[in-house]
Amino acid sequence: MNENKVKPFSYCSKNLKTEQIPECLLYYHYCDAVAFESIVRHKCIYLSRADFMNDGLEYILLQKTLKEIIDPIVDKLDCPEREKHLNALRRVLAMNSSYPYLASFSRVQDRLSQWTRYANDGSGFSLAFNSEEFECNQSGHKWEEHRLCGFEFSRVLYRSIQDLKEQLTGKIEDYLEEPTIYKIYNLVRLAIGIKHETFSEEEELRITFYPRYDPNGRVINPNTDFDFLSGIDFRVSRKGGLIPYFKMQCPLPRIVMIGPKNPMTVDQVEFYLHQKGHSDLIVKKSSSPYR
Repeated sequence: MNENKVKPFSYCSKNLKTEQIPECLLYYHYCDAVAFESIVRHKCIYLSRADFMNDGLEYILLQKTLKEIIDPIVDKLDCPEREKHLNALRRVLAMNSSYPYLASFSRVQDRLSQWTRYANDGSGFSLAFNSEEFECNQSGHKWEEHRLCGFEFSRVLYRSIQDLKEQLTGKIEDYLEEPTIYKIYNLVRLAIGIKHETFSEEEELRITFYPRYDPNGRVINPNTDFDFLSGIDFRVSRKGGLIPYFKMQCPLPRIVMIGPKNPMTVDQVEFYLHQKGHSDLIVKKSSSPYR
């Protein structure tokens, strides 16, 4: 099997017309023109490694916060066994296998901070997806079932650094009471789902995937577990370097919003979508005066 080939996504919606979908079910993906064209052409969205994304610094902050918690605990330990478990935790967090792969969405469709951070400074697009169309894969599994295999769709929580430290400290203490690799990854899942409270206006949701690795540190092709995911691949970053990612088959967006600095008109985007056979998508222009 070609490990980069993914099966078509199986929609779970009730075939509602876009105007009939409640606003609470629409999730917005801000992206540049390259990503927009790829999503429309291939019906795939990228799950990129966390430390290579626009928000990569938050994962570095997470590791720094964990170090600030773990180091004092190690200094006070008088039990070699517990110190061994903490050192094991450190090693896992430093490994490539601790990095999740993410795709980000927002509950807000036309917010300036989202345009500037994630859509090429307002020159990209905001794509509205019906969240119910993400509920199932080709095999009909639900997100809750996927979570047990390292794949989930969840809301980001916004906390202060102090709150993050307190929650992580509790998880670390629980791990020391009964050390398991499962608890380590639960700790990482908790941490990667939290952002600093000053970002709360983003109202972010994330698809998060934790791939499995073989003994040699190579990613195991996830297509055997998730038939809507490709094998790992790499793309060139606009800032230089290579970004590791997985392609995930996705439904088409229901609404395409053109960024405030994007030179394309509604007619031009509608013409493009019509040529691709997607004349039923709604196209709007951002109301932001940002230029």
